Amino acid sequence: MRRILFLLCAVSCVAVPLPARSLTVGNADFRSEIRFQGHRFSGVRFFDVRSGQELTAAPQAPLFELCIDGRTVRSSDPVWDYEGASRQVLTNGGTVVTFLFRGRGALKGLRLAWDRECFPEDAFVRERLRLQGAGHRLTDIDGANHLVFPQYCFSSGGPVQAKELRIGTFRKKRAFPDHHMFHPDSTRFDLNAAGREVKGPFLILSAPGYKLVSSYEHASQDNSFAKQAQPAPAVEGSQGVEGDVLALTDDDFWFIGTFASLSEDCLLLGNRIRHGGYLDGEDLPSEGWYETVWSTLSILPPGADPDAAIADYLLDKISDNAESRVADFYYNSWGMQRASKDLYSVMTQERLREEIRYAAECGVQTFVIDDGWHETFGHWVGNPVRIPSGLKALAGYMDSLGIRPGIW
Repeated sequence: MRRILFLLCAVSCVAVPLPARSLTVGNADFRSEIRFQGHRFSGVRFFDVRSGQELTAAPQAPLFELCIDGRTVRSSDPVWDYEGASRQVLTNGGTVVTFLFRGRGALKGLRLAWDRECFPEDAFVRERLRLQGAGHRLTDIDGANHLVFPQYCFSSGGPVQAKELRIGTFRKKRAFPDHHMFHPDSTRFDLNAAGREVKGPFLILSAPGYKLVSSYEHASQDNSFAKQAQPAPAVEGSQGVEGDVLALTDDDFWFIGTFASLSEDCLLLGNRIRHGGYLDGEDLPSEGWYETVWSTLSILPPGADPDAAIADYLLDKISDNAESRVADFYYNSWGMQRASKDLYSVMTQERLREEIRYAAECGVQTFVIDDGWHETFGHWVGNPVRIPSGLKALAGYMDSLGIRPGIW
């Protein structure tokens, strides 16, 4: 088992009654602390217990920032009451600790849950926010979603090198021109005060004393090759863009961004929703929760291999469902569609059967029929023109070839 510099949490995570002004989780090697002052809580502080060193810098950035009922609300605002904590041990070895808060004043009736999933002997934590409260709404600022979470300020100790890693980039021109699927794609850069926002979903930051690996559990939004405006009926409002004329840009495929900057000794790192996270004026539920996507953070030794940490996360930690973490030889028709003149003309019953046959020859275990199988967006029945024999017939053909059917 590899040695780890910092343990972000473990099954022994503390989730017991604590003083109302202080919440702490950790173990013999690591401590993560939130302090309350006047109904507000500061950003999370990280400590290496063995050395007594604090890894984060002061002052801390707000852990979250969102817009509710037309006003900006931050974790550092004096509008929160601590309600309690709970702890759940999962079958994948993780432990989820949930901190609950209630809003005050204008936020009365609002509940906020902060979930953190941690693992023993692993420098890794998953976290998300959940919101609940009848009578409150998520709103835009200047016509755009506004939700930042999580956000941390680390002590850098010197220059920082960054690497953005995308795992779902489509490229038409490669060394193998007949290979038209998706590939990892990385970009390296030096971090500075101006900072940069990237698609990710992975961002690796290398500081003098440690490495940070952050990600979010959402599609690594694909780049767009559409240069001309196209009539909307031709692409059926692809990707949820509305209007009589559809002009796809790279931003249309960018819903969540990871940002980082380096100023003095503060290495700022966080995620934000760019668009598509909620509707302007969307009501928060009175039962159930509005949920952000899960974010992850690892703190590794300076000589550690981030790729190994990412592989461990994807294969063992991303889900409590063991079956979903089994590696599968998988093919998706989206690659075939992206290689065609448009996304949908190639999706015919005959062409799909041909692609399924090719997949069987290659030993593919799961074949997913992607966007375009449906009659139209919002009417989720098989398209009678593209697939006249129906999805059941295509699924039966896959079964006959030993392939598991999947659908977008």
